[in-house]
Amino acid sequence: ISKVNSEASYKMGSTVSNPLDEQKKEEIKLYCNEILSTYQKEHDRALKALFLKEKIAETKYQAINDESDSTLEESHENSRPRDHPNPHEIPMPSYSIEAKIMWWETIDQETDPYVAYVVEATYGSNTTSIYRRYNNFKELKSKFGKKVKSEFPTAPMLEGRKFNSTYLQDRSKKLNEFLTDVVNNEEFCRDPFLLNWLGLADPEDPIGNTVFETALYETKRKYWIWKRLPYDRPTEGLAKIIIEHIKRNTFYELRNNLPEETKMRKVAMRNVYRTVTRIVYPMVKTVWEKIQNNSEVLRMDTRSIISENYNEIIDAQNLVTEKMTEVIKEEIEDLMQNVHQIIANLYESFIGPLSEIVSNFVDEWKKVQELLLKLVTNDYNEYKHKNEQLLSNIQTLKDNIIEKTQLTMDSIMEDILTDMSSNTLPELCEIYVPLKQIPKIIEPLVNNILNLEPQLTCVQIICENKKIIEELDITQGVEELQDILDKEEALVLWRRWWVWYHYKTNAWSLYYNIHRLYKLGSTIYPIRESSLKISEIQRQFSKDFSFKFGNNLYQAATNEQDWENDSWKEIVDNCLIQAFHDSNSKAQKAVLATIKELLSDFLVEPLSYKIENIVLDSVDFANMNDYMLFPIDEIVDVEVIARNVIKTTVKQNIKNKIEEIVVSPFLKKLHEL
Repeated sequence: ISKVNSEASYKMGSTVSNPLDEQKKEEIKLYCNEILSTYQKEHDRALKALFLKEKIAETKYQAINDESDSTLEESHENSRPRDHPNPHEIPMPSYSIEAKIMWWETIDQETDPYVAYVVEATYGSNTTSIYRRYNNFKELKSKFGKKVKSEFPTAPMLEGRKFNSTYLQDRSKKLNEFLTDVVNNEEFCRDPFLLNWLGLADPEDPIGNTVFETALYETKRKYWIWKRLPYDRPTEGLAKIIIEHIKRNTFYELRNNLPEETKMRKVAMRNVYRTVTRIVYPMVKTVWEKIQNNSEVLRMDTRSIISENYNEIIDAQNLVTEKMTEVIKEEIEDLMQNVHQIIANLYESFIGPLSEIVSNFVDEWKKVQELLLKLVTNDYNEYKHKNEQLLSNIQTLKDNIIEKTQLTMDSIMEDILTDMSSNTLPELCEIYVPLKQIPKIIEPLVNNILNLEPQLTCVQIICENKKIIEELDITQGVEELQDILDKEEALVLWRRWWVWYHYKTNAWSLYYNIHRLYKLGSTIYPIRESSLKISEIQRQFSKDFSFKFGNNLYQAATNEQDWENDSWKEIVDNCLIQAFHDSNSKAQKAVLATIKELLSDFLVEPLSYKIENIVLDSVDFANMNDYMLFPIDEIVDVEVIARNVIKTTVKQNIKNKIEEIVVSPFLKKLHEL
């Protein structure tokens, strides 16, 4: 009888079909106003921080920064005289657009489901990952479809079919073929509509775009929302954060109060979702229009205050940072003791399996290095065969590491997490959830770090020229040698952009893939930055190898002695081997340092977020405002400084402890291996 009454009530359109009463609607408005207020504060903070950062950069650096990280560049002592274009004067290659569907997702599955395809696109150094629905692809078809031969998939006859995996796989394949034909068509591959559709067009308001993304990220971080939310417009992105927060706080309770009949629940929750959407979007639109209307005045006032009070602002910021650091260090002392124990427990749990993995890696890596050296020093006629053998060995190495690491991590992870959760402060328990996802990111990480294929293009150029140099009559002078080296280095400097482009594309692809993993959002930025750093290291390797080879040869050739053909060939081999060892050793050290940095950042990021909330809730920083008089207090934000100080303090504390407990003992074991 109860079930019949419930179904009757549902069919009659009573509260069961939409359980949101007026009280719940008011709660939703409160949630909405709360997050909108938070976003407005973060928006103003982001704008002021951006302008202050620009002023600091303008004051500190009068010249444009060098093209790459100064830590990666090296002044080449005893370098030979060069007559090829300066690296900064060599133009970037003319890139084409590349775009493909990476996967698809069912969005809002429990409320108002739809399928979105994740499209990754690259153009030069610009890389994007966007969500596009079937209707978005239909827009492409109406614009370019008449000149594209690929079959465009039709909509399903039955509504239920659009969520079928086999159907989606087939549709995704056809849409991908269509998209490939569109971007490869020279007639409209630079069309502004296509660039906008792929998210590759420059934003109309770069400052506003940067401020929005920063403020949105900080708002998500504050509410611990790491889920990737698809949006095309700022108002849509902000609305989706609010709706996600409302779903977490109200939907579970509403769903539990509904009858157990599945279809009834789905329809009711879909109605709830649509009602929430109708409440949230107009409120977001009103606030966004207010922000936009005030934007120009806020920008002018902010720039003016910073320009007129720059020295006073920096002094106040430094003073508050110093005072706050003392308070925060004392406040987090007990928390950090707990964290230190966690790190020690982690090391004890991982060191055995990790040593075995590293031992296997070292053995395999030695084989790869030996083969790479043979590839460099052997006659060029054997290059192709050796190259294929090297790539095969590298793939075997990667497969072995991925398989063994994933098996090891899967087997010990659950025990580690259970043990840590039972011996950890409740406030810190949630930070361990990302550790569960480590096995899932091993494969893309290994593929990015151990990908030598793009480098081999530059190595090939050097090997080709080595054969020519060996046949020179060096007794006739170094002019011809210099000419060959100039051409070789210029070509390597050109091709290394492709090395950088390849690695950088992989880094962004890794970043977007990590976005798919539940609760891993707090760690995506250090992983992305480490991957991008590796792309710079690999680009620098190509230059170092080429330049060191040229320097070594020039020094040897200008030594006064009677050269014989055999001895000159031997000298060329020795110069090449020495250049390879020096540049390869430098690159490996830089990669290891980057991985070491990633290890600490992987732990620091989620920790600093949680500790930040604990400290900000327990410490009153109001007295810090005494150090900031008007108009300095308009720019310097106490909470922003507190966040930065907490993150810096926690990071340094954890890094020191990781160095003591983990890195030093581990590197000692690695050195023994």
